[in-house]
Amino acid sequence: MNDMQPVGAAAPLRVDIAEKTFRSAQGVSVTALRNLSFEVRQGEFVCLLGPSGCGKTTTLRILLGLDRQFSGSFQLPEGGSNRIAAVFQEPTLLPWRTVEENVRLALPKDLRTKNLDALFDTLGLAGMRSLYPAELSLGLARRAALARAFAIEPAVLFLDEPFVSLDGRTAGQLRRLLIDVWSAKPTTALMVTHNLTEALTLADRIIVLAPRPSHVLGVFDIGLPRQHRSPEATDDLLRSFHQKFPGVT
Repeated sequence: MNDMQPVGAAAPLRVDIAEKTFRSAQGVSVTALRNLSFEVRQGEFVCLLGPSGCGKTTTLRILLGLDRQFSGSFQLPEGGSNRIAAVFQEPTLLPWRTVEENVRLALPKDLRTKNLDALFDTLGLAGMRSLYPAELSLGLARRAALARAFAIEPAVLFLDEPFVSLDGRTAGQLRRLLIDVWSAKPTTALMVTHNLTEALTLADRIIVLAPRPSHVLGVFDIGLPRQHRSPEATDDLLRSFHQKFPGVT
Protein backbone atom coordinates (compact mmCIF):
# COMPACT_ATOMS: atom_id res chain seq x y z
CA MET A 1 0.00 0.00 0.00
CA ASN A 2 1.21 3.52 -0.70
CA ASP A 3 -0.20 6.92 0.11
CA MET A 4 0.61 10.44 -1.03
CA GLN A 5 -1.00 13.13 1.07
CA PRO A 6 -0.65 16.83 0.24
CA VAL A 7 -0.52 18.99 3.33
CA GLY A 8 -0.84 22.64 4.32
CA ALA A 9 1.34 25.50 3.18
CA ALA A 10 3.52 25.55 6.30
CA ALA A 11 3.94 21.78 6.44
CA PRO A 12 7.22 20.06 5.55
CA LEU A 13 8.02 17.44 3.00
CA ARG A 14 7.57 14.29 5.04
CA VAL A 15 8.78 10.82 4.01
CA ASP A 16 7.89 7.57 5.75
CA ILE A 17 8.65 4.64 3.46
CA ALA A 18 8.26 1.34 5.29
CA GLU A 19 9.65 -0.80 2.48
CA LYS A 20 10.45 -0.77 -1.20
CA THR A 21 11.44 -3.99 -2.95
CA PHE A 22 12.03 -4.91 -6.57
CA ARG A 23 13.08 -7.94 -8.57
CA SER A 24 16.55 -8.06 -10.06
CA ALA A 25 17.27 -9.19 -13.61
CA GLN A 26 17.96 -12.62 -12.12
CA GLY A 27 14.51 -12.71 -10.52
CA VAL A 28 15.82 -12.17 -6.98
CA SER A 29 13.81 -9.97 -4.62
CA VAL A 30 15.90 -6.98 -3.49
CA THR A 31 14.92 -4.64 -0.67
CA ALA A 32 16.04 -1.12 -1.61
CA LEU A 33 14.49 0.87 1.25
CA ARG A 34 13.34 -0.10 4.72
CA ASN A 35 12.03 2.20 7.45
CA LEU A 36 13.20 5.32 5.64
CA SER A 37 11.82 8.36 7.48
CA PHE A 38 12.83 12.04 7.32
CA GLU A 39 11.47 15.56 6.87
CA VAL A 40 12.50 18.61 4.86
CA ARG A 41 11.29 21.88 6.35
CA GLN A 42 9.54 24.55 4.32
CA GLY A 43 12.10 26.53 2.30
CA GLU A 44 15.00 24.30 3.37
CA PHE A 45 17.70 22.85 1.11
CA VAL A 46 18.51 19.28 2.14
CA CYS A 47 20.89 16.76 0.58
CA LEU A 48 20.37 13.00 0.71
CA LEU A 49 23.87 11.57 0.96
CA GLY A 50 24.64 7.92 0.51
CA PRO A 51 26.72 5.40 -1.45
CA SER A 52 25.86 4.48 -5.03
CA GLY A 53 23.05 1.96 -5.20
CA CYS A 54 21.65 2.70 -1.74
CA GLY A 55 18.25 3.84 -3.00
CA LYS A 56 18.59 7.63 -3.24
CA THR A 57 17.19 7.86 -6.77
CA THR A 58 14.54 5.28 -5.92
CA THR A 59 13.40 7.59 -3.12
CA LEU A 60 13.09 10.52 -5.55
CA ARG A 61 11.16 8.38 -8.02
CA ILE A 62 8.66 7.54 -5.30
CA LEU A 63 8.27 11.19 -4.30
CA LEU A 64 7.77 12.17 -7.96
CA GLY A 65 5.03 9.57 -8.34
CA LEU A 66 7.08 7.56 -10.85
CA ASP A 67 7.14 4.48 -8.62
CA ARG A 68 4.00 3.59 -6.70
CA GLN A 69 4.97 0.07 -5.71
CA PHE A 70 6.04 0.61 -2.11
CA SER A 71 4.63 0.43 1.39
CA GLY A 72 4.45 3.58 3.46
CA SER A 73 3.49 7.18 2.79
CA PHE A 74 4.82 10.64 2.04
CA GLN A 75 3.49 14.17 2.19
CA LEU A 76 4.41 16.95 -0.22
CA PRO A 77 4.35 20.64 0.70
CA GLU A 78 1.25 22.36 -0.61
CA GLY A 79 0.55 26.03 -0.99
CA GLY A 80 1.66 28.74 -3.35
CA SER A 81 2.16 27.15 -6.76
CA ASN A 82 1.60 23.53 -5.60
CA ARG A 83 3.95 22.62 -8.45
CA ILE A 84 6.78 20.08 -8.38
CA ALA A 85 10.01 20.52 -10.37
CA ALA A 86 12.76 18.00 -10.95
CA VAL A 87 16.29 18.20 -12.36
CA PHE A 88 17.83 14.88 -13.37
CA GLN A 89 21.31 13.65 -14.24
CA GLU A 90 20.54 14.19 -17.93
CA PRO A 91 19.12 17.56 -19.05
CA THR A 92 16.35 15.90 -21.16
CA LEU A 93 15.90 18.93 -23.41
CA LEU A 94 13.84 18.62 -26.60
CA PRO A 95 16.40 18.80 -29.43
CA TRP A 96 14.02 20.52 -31.87
CA ARG A 97 13.27 23.37 -29.45
CA THR A 98 15.45 26.33 -28.49
CA VAL A 99 16.64 26.92 -24.95
CA GLU A 100 13.87 29.43 -24.31
CA GLU A 101 11.23 27.20 -25.90
CA ASN A 102 12.35 24.27 -23.73
CA VAL A 103 11.96 26.43 -20.63
CA ARG A 104 8.62 27.96 -21.62
CA LEU A 105 7.09 24.58 -22.52
CA ALA A 106 7.19 23.72 -18.81
CA LEU A 107 5.28 26.84 -17.76
CA PRO A 108 1.64 26.55 -16.69
CA LYS A 109 -0.94 28.74 -18.40
CA ASP A 110 -0.82 31.46 -15.77
CA LEU A 111 2.94 31.90 -16.35
CA ARG A 112 3.10 31.58 -20.15
CA THR A 113 4.02 35.25 -20.64
CA LYS A 114 6.38 35.39 -17.65
CA ASN A 115 9.46 37.58 -18.01
CA LEU A 116 12.44 35.22 -17.80
CA ASP A 117 15.18 37.83 -18.25
CA ALA A 118 16.41 37.75 -14.64
CA LEU A 119 16.45 33.94 -14.52
CA PHE A 120 18.41 33.63 -17.77
CA ASP A 121 20.79 36.39 -16.66
CA THR A 122 21.53 34.71 -13.33
CA LEU A 123 22.20 31.37 -15.01
CA GLY A 124 24.39 32.90 -17.71
CA LEU A 125 21.99 31.98 -20.51
CA ALA A 126 20.97 35.46 -21.67
CA GLY A 127 22.83 35.15 -24.96
CA MET A 128 21.84 31.52 -25.59
CA ARG A 129 18.06 31.65 -25.51
CA SER A 130 17.76 31.02 -29.25
CA LEU A 131 20.27 28.16 -29.37
CA TYR A 132 19.28 24.50 -29.74
CA PRO A 133 20.46 21.77 -27.32
CA ALA A 134 22.92 20.38 -29.87
CA GLU A 135 24.70 23.74 -29.82
CA LEU A 136 25.22 23.65 -26.05
CA SER A 137 27.94 22.08 -23.94
CA LEU A 138 26.77 19.66 -21.26
CA GLY A 139 27.29 22.34 -18.63
CA LEU A 140 25.13 24.84 -20.52
CA ALA A 141 22.45 22.21 -21.15
CA ARG A 142 22.29 21.61 -17.41
CA ARG A 143 21.92 25.34 -16.83
CA ALA A 144 18.93 25.23 -19.16
CA ALA A 145 17.49 22.33 -17.16
CA LEU A 146 17.86 24.40 -13.98
CA ALA A 147 16.14 27.34 -15.68
CA ARG A 148 13.23 25.12 -16.68
CA ALA A 149 12.83 23.87 -13.10
CA PHE A 150 12.93 27.29 -11.45
CA ALA A 151 10.79 29.01 -14.09
CA ILE A 152 7.63 27.22 -12.92
CA GLU A 153 8.08 28.60 -9.36
CA PRO A 154 7.79 25.17 -7.73
CA ALA A 155 6.59 24.45 -4.22
CA VAL A 156 9.18 21.68 -4.03
CA LEU A 157 12.31 21.00 -6.08
CA PHE A 158 13.92 17.58 -6.49
CA LEU A 159 17.46 17.24 -7.86
CA ASP A 160 19.01 13.89 -8.78
CA GLU A 161 22.80 14.41 -8.95
CA PRO A 162 22.41 17.15 -11.60
CA PHE A 163 26.17 17.86 -11.77
CA VAL A 164 27.45 14.31 -12.06
CA SER A 165 30.07 13.66 -14.81
CA LEU A 166 31.00 17.36 -15.08
CA ASP A 167 34.57 18.48 -14.53
CA GLY A 168 35.28 20.04 -11.15
CA ARG A 169 35.38 23.64 -12.36
CA THR A 170 32.09 23.41 -14.30
CA ALA A 171 30.36 21.59 -11.45
CA GLY A 172 31.53 24.26 -9.02
CA GLN A 173 30.18 27.03 -11.24
CA LEU A 174 26.81 25.31 -11.52
CA ARG A 175 26.56 24.79 -7.77
CA ARG A 176 27.10 28.51 -7.25
CA LEU A 177 24.49 29.33 -9.89
CA LEU A 178 22.02 26.91 -8.33
CA ILE A 179 22.37 28.56 -4.94
CA ASP A 180 22.15 32.04 -6.47
CA VAL A 181 18.80 31.22 -8.10
CA TRP A 182 17.47 29.25 -5.12
CA SER A 183 18.48 31.94 -2.60
CA ALA A 184 16.51 34.59 -4.50
CA LYS A 185 13.32 32.69 -3.70
CA PRO A 186 14.01 29.67 -1.47
CA THR A 187 11.79 26.71 -2.16
CA THR A 188 11.75 23.36 -0.39
CA ALA A 189 14.56 21.43 -2.07
CA LEU A 190 15.77 17.83 -1.79
CA MET A 191 18.93 16.88 -3.67
CA VAL A 192 20.44 13.43 -4.09
CA THR A 193 24.23 13.22 -4.07
CA HIS A 194 27.08 10.89 -3.16
CA ASN A 195 29.52 13.84 -3.10
CA LEU A 196 30.09 14.97 0.49
CA THR A 197 31.84 18.22 -0.46
CA GLU A 198 28.93 19.10 -2.75
CA ALA A 199 26.47 18.46 0.07
CA LEU A 200 28.49 20.62 2.48
CA THR A 201 28.56 23.41 -0.10
CA LEU A 202 24.84 23.45 -0.88
CA ALA A 203 22.78 22.10 1.98
CA ASP A 204 21.27 23.40 5.19
CA ARG A 205 21.22 19.81 6.44
CA ILE A 206 22.57 16.50 5.19
CA ILE A 207 20.53 13.33 5.68
CA VAL A 208 22.97 10.42 5.70
CA LEU A 209 21.68 7.12 4.32
CA ALA A 210 22.91 3.62 5.05
CA PRO A 211 23.76 1.12 2.31
CA ARG A 212 20.89 -0.97 0.97
CA PRO A 213 18.32 -1.52 2.38
CA SER A 214 18.54 2.21 2.91
CA HIS A 215 17.48 3.98 6.08
CA VAL A 216 18.61 7.14 7.83
CA LEU A 217 21.91 6.81 9.69
CA GLY A 218 21.68 10.34 11.02
CA VAL A 219 21.46 14.03 10.19
CA PHE A 220 24.27 16.58 9.95
CA ASP A 221 23.17 20.18 10.59
CA ILE A 222 25.57 22.57 8.87
CA GLY A 223 24.50 25.84 10.47
CA LEU A 224 27.22 27.92 8.84
CA PRO A 225 25.83 30.46 6.32
CA ARG A 226 26.81 29.63 2.75
CA GLN A 227 28.69 32.89 2.26
CA HIS A 228 31.06 31.86 5.06
CA ARG A 229 31.82 28.38 3.69
CA SER A 230 35.36 29.10 2.58
CA PRO A 231 37.72 26.21 1.73
CA GLU A 232 39.08 26.40 5.29
CA ALA A 233 35.60 26.40 6.81
CA THR A 234 34.59 23.50 4.58
CA ASP A 235 37.60 21.53 5.81
CA ASP A 236 36.40 22.13 9.38
CA LEU A 237 32.92 20.93 8.39
CA LEU A 238 34.43 17.82 6.81
CA ARG A 239 36.28 17.03 10.05
CA SER A 240 33.10 17.54 12.09
CA PHE A 241 31.16 15.33 9.69
CA HIS A 242 33.70 12.51 9.87
CA GLN A 243 33.73 12.70 13.65
CA LYS A 244 29.96 12.16 13.66
CA PHE A 245 29.90 9.67 10.78
CA PRO A 246 33.24 7.80 10.73
CA GLY A 247 33.64 5.71 7.62
CA VAL A 248 31.15 7.71 5.55
CA THR A 249 32.83 9.43 2.59
